[in-house]
Amino acid sequence: MKRLLTIAVLLVVAGALPRVAEARKRSIAVLEFRQGVSALPWFADRMAKRLRHLTGLRVLGPTAARQKIGDRVDILVAGCQGKTRCVGAIGRKLGVSEVILVGMSSLGDVIIQITRVSVRSRRVLGSVGHTMPPLSKLSMKKLDSLLHRLMPRRDFIRYGFIRVRSNRRGAQVFLNEKQHGLTPLRGPIKVRAPSIHRVKVSKRGFVDFSADLTVPPDGTVTVNAKLPLIPKGITPFYKKWWFWTVIASSVVTVAGVTAGVALTVGKRPESVPAIIRW
Repeated sequence: MKRLLTIAVLLVVAGALPRVAEARKRSIAVLEFRQGVSALPWFADRMAKRLRHLTGLRVLGPTAARQKIGDRVDILVAGCQGKTRCVGAIGRKLGVSEVILVGMSSLGDVIIQITRVSVRSRRVLGSVGHTMPPLSKLSMKKLDSLLHRLMPRRDFIRYGFIRVRSNRRGAQVFLNEKQHGLTPLRGPIKVRAPSIHRVKVSKRGFVDFSADLTVPPDGTVTVNAKLPLIPKGITPFYKKWWFWTVIASSVVTVAGVTAGVALTVGKRPESVPAIIRW
C-alpha cells in the first residue's frame, strides 16, 4: 500500500511540473507616464505584448492594469514622478514582482526613458533610453533591442516539455540519441523551445517507436509510444528499407499497429490535446 501511495504521489507531482513552472514565472507590469507627448500612443502596450512573446513572462500591460485597479492607475503613476518607491507601491497593488515604467517627454524630439523597478526592494534594476523625431516610427527591431538591453539575458531563454508514455514498462527512452531513463518516466523532459527533437522508445523484442517533435515555448508535447511485439520468425520491419517514422501531432497506422503523438500547445491548463489522424 505504501509503495502504491508513493507511486501515486510521484505521478501527481510529475503532472503538475509544467503548471508549477508557470506559477513561478516572474510577473511584470508595464506602465507609462507621459509629459505632454501624444506620439506613439501604443508604445507601452506594444512593449508588453512583445515582452510576453519574447520571454514567456507574465506581463501586464497598461490596458490590463487599468482593468485590474481602474483608470486611477494613470493618476497614481503620474503622481509618482518617477520615484521608485512610489512605482514599487503601484506594482504591489497590481500583484507583480517588477514594474517597467515607460516615461515619455519632448524637447523637440521624443525622449523615451524605460526603467525597470523591483517591487520588493523598490530599487532600479535596469534602465535604457531612446530619442527619436516626433513623427517617426519605432521599428520592431529597435523595440526588441531596447528589451534585450533592459532585461536579463536568461529571460529570453524559453522552455517546453516532452512527456513520454508507453504501453511497455522498462522501455528505454532516447531524446536526440541520449538516454533519458526507462518507462514510465518520473516526469516530463524539459527542453529549450521552440525546438525540434527526435524521440525514440525501444525495448528488446518489440518494434521501436520513433518520432520527430516540434516543441513550442511553454507547451507540452505528449508522446504515446505503442511498441508492438515482433512476431517470431519475421524480420523486424524497422530493419527494412521502408522503416517508418511517426511525425509529431499525428497518428499513423502501419500493418494494423497504431502509434500516437499528442500535441498540447498553450500556457493555460484548459488547452486541449490536438490529435490528427491520417
